[in-house]
Amino acid sequence: MTDKIKITNLNTYEEYKDSDNIWIPNIPKNTKIVKAKNIGDIFTGLTYNPVNLVDETHKTGILVLRAANIQNGKISYLNNKYINMKIHSKKMVKEGDLLICGTNGSRHLVGKSAIISKQEEGMTFGGFMMLLRQNTLEPKYLYYIMNSHFFKSQIELSASTSTIYQLTKSNFDNMFFLKIDKKTQKAIATFLDKKTFLIDSKISILKERKQLILELEKSLINQVVTKGLESFNLDMNGEKIDFNNEKKLSKEEFEIYMNKCGYKDSDIEWIGYIPKSWNITNIKKLFILSRGRVIAKTELDKKGLYPVYSSQTKKKGIMGYINTCDYKNQDLLTWTTDGANAGKVFKRSGNFNCTNVCGTLIKKKELNYQYYSYLLDYLTEFYKRPDINGAKIMNNEMAIIPLLEMNIVIQNKIVSFLDKKISEFQLKVSNIDKEIELLEEYKKTVINDVVTGKIKVIK
Repeated sequence: MTDKIKITNLNTYEEYKDSDNIWIPNIPKNTKIVKAKNIGDIFTGLTYNPVNLVDETHKTGILVLRAANIQNGKISYLNNKYINMKIHSKKMVKEGDLLICGTNGSRHLVGKSAIISKQEEGMTFGGFMMLLRQNTLEPKYLYYIMNSHFFKSQIELSASTSTIYQLTKSNFDNMFFLKIDKKTQKAIATFLDKKTFLIDSKISILKERKQLILELEKSLINQVVTKGLESFNLDMNGEKIDFNNEKKLSKEEFEIYMNKCGYKDSDIEWIGYIPKSWNITNIKKLFILSRGRVIAKTELDKKGLYPVYSSQTKKKGIMGYINTCDYKNQDLLTWTTDGANAGKVFKRSGNFNCTNVCGTLIKKKELNYQYYSYLLDYLTEFYKRPDINGAKIMNNEMAIIPLLEMNIVIQNKIVSFLDKKISEFQLKVSNIDKEIELLEEYKKTVINDVVTGKIKVIK
C-alpha cells in the first residue's frame, strides 16, 4: 500500500549545519532551533468546580475545551462541558492558538493538539490542557512540528511520572521547535496537508473495509447459530431462502413457505425461524450458573502461573496472574456480568481463576461449549439491562435467556464451519491492520522528515 504513495517535488537542502541538539543532529543552514518560551506564551487551563457546571442550554454557559474535544487533530464538539463563572481573558482561546493536552492517564494522549479556529473563539480550556499563543510560526506548521518524531521524543522524556503523564508549563517552555522563514513554513504546511490527506484517505478506506468484514463475520455467525448450515441451501424455487420475507408474503403464506424450506417459527423475535429438528430451551436447563470470587489487584503476581479472568475483554479477559487456581482441568463458559462489555462470552479451558464480575456456565449434558459461546455472544445483547457502569446481566437474568438445542453432531459441524470462516476473517482483518499500521508510520515519517529538513519541499 505505501509503495503507491509517492513523495514528489522533494529534494534535500543545499547545506546543513550541526544543530548542537540531541533531538536532531543536523538541520538546514537557514533553520534555527528555538525554545517554546521564545516563540510565544504558554497558558495553563482553567480550574473549576462541579458547582460551576451548567447545561449547554444555559444562556451564559461557556464551553470548556478538554482532551476529549481534540479528535484526529481537530476540535470536536462531542461530550461537551459548559461552565458559568468569571474567566480571565488569558483563559479564553483565540483563533490561531494551539490547544494542547498537558495531562492524561494515557501516555500517547499527552501532547495531542489542535489549532483553534474562529469558531472556537470565546471558549475556555480545562485544567489538564495548555494553550500556546504565538505569531512566530505558522499555526499549521507548528501543529506538524508537534506531531513529529522530533517533538514527540521530547514529550516522551518530559511527560513521564510515576503516577500520571504530565507535560508541565516549565517543561513545555524549554522544548525545542524549528524556525524557518514564513514562506517555507507555508509551503511545508500546504504540502503536508495534501500528503496527510492522501494517506488518511487510504487509511479511511481500509478501516471501512475492515468494518465491512467484521459486520459480515457477525452476520454469518448469527445466521449459522440460529438457522444452521442448511440456511445456505436454496428454496423450492432455486433461490436463497427468504428468511426476512422480502417478497412480502402474508403471514400465512410465509409460514407455509418457511415450512416447506424446513423451518418453524421460534416465536422469539431475534431468533426467528429455526430448523424443524431444533428446540427452544433456556440456559438453566443446559448449564449450572455461578460466578467467580473477589480477587483484588494486589493479589496479582507478575510471575503467577494461572490467569485471572475478569470483566474486561482485552487480552482475552485476563486481568493478571496468581499462583493458585480455582478451576483445574476445567472447560466452561464465562460471561462479563457488568460494565461496558456486559454479556461478552468466552470459552475457557485448563487451569484458571474468575473474578466476581465473571459469570460461569458449566454444562449439565453433552454439548459443544464453542457453539453456545457463539450463540450466547449474539443473544446476550437482547437481555442485558442499562446500568450506571454501562450494562448488567446477572445470573438470574442470564438463567432465563432462551437457547436453541439440537443434536451434538449438528453443533460440532457448525463449530467446525465457523472456526474456519472466522479464521479467514481474522486473517483479512490482521492484514488490513498491518497496512493501516504501515500507513500511520509512513505518515509520521513524512511529517518528521519534512519539518526537520531531511527533505525539502519545492516551493
